Amino acid sequence: MLIENYNITFPKKITSIEDKMFFYFNYFDLEKIAKHSLEVATEAKRLAPKFQIDEEKAYLAALLHDIGNVVPSDKQLLLAKELKLHVVEAEEILPFLLHQKLSAYLAEKIFFVTDQELLSAMACHTTLKAQATDLDKLIFIADKVKWDHSDRAPFLDDVEQALTVSLNQACLVYLEWAFIQGMPVIHPMLQEAYDSLLILKRE
Repeated sequence: MLIENYNITFPKKITSIEDKMFFYFNYFDLEKIAKHSLEVATEAKRLAPKFQIDEEKAYLAALLHDIGNVVPSDKQLLLAKELKLHVVEAEEILPFLLHQKLSAYLAEKIFFVTDQELLSAMACHTTLKAQATDLDKLIFIADKVKWDHSDRAPFLDDVEQALTVSLNQACLVYLEWAFIQGMPVIHPMLQEAYDSLLILKRE
């Protein structure tokens, strides 16, 4: 089975979640994603107190948010179907969108994360979702603030300004930028997240 390629055993001397994360990514020669994950975790922990979110939960969810990327994009759809995960049409077209669901699966099975709040945040960190929790929104926006491109995020100033208002506003600002830029496909979770945030803004 394909999943067996990603089910590794950590050396006994590696005990901290940070070290396990780095070991896991390095095992698959993905040091760049490990660095990005640590940056997102650090940012999530920094922002958490501002929104009355548990710092350690924010840090852990962000630390593992991208572990689904150990699965190459061209294998993510195959693995998701093997695991009988729910796959929507947008994910069939752009399998990379599945890495958020795979991250939650691997966090539970490989890193033994059982906290459903953490798993939820990992599972929607790319698209967000309707009725998202504050932790969901925090991991989503920390991932965008610390985006993994060489250039500076073009939306960064607007998102950081929006964070002085609320998490909801920051998420809306990013999603509006994404819609303006255009996306190959619009994931239904993303559309539902945007619609629900607009409703909250009008209330």
